[in-house]
Amino acid sequence: MNDLKEIMKTATPEEVARIRKMMLGRRPDLTIQRIPNDVKEKFIELSEKEFCKDYGMCLKWLIDMYMPRNIEIMARLDEIEKKLDNEAKTSKRRMADGTIVEKVIK
Repeated sequence: MNDLKEIMKTATPEEVARIRKMMLGRRPDLTIQRIPNDVKEKFIELSEKEFCKDYGMCLKWLIDMYMPRNIEIMARLDEIEKKLDNEAKTSKRRMADGTIVEKVIK
């Protein structure tokens, strides 16, 4: 970063404009570290076969496939949790005469 500051101090206005245009027009890169080799190989294979080696579109597709499923699963888990909470709030007992008494636990 200090090198860039030094260059900017000595650069002509045209060079500064050219550098600024280069910096603003540059697309951000994505680097992913610490990924298991087998997962990386599967991702590369998928992107080569289905997306013409376009890792960005492959990643987008995977996220689009994952997110709706994840939302659906989380909604189902919330429903199950609510049912369990409702069941936990009541307790049933069978009396000696055979009747069932339901007691609400607060």
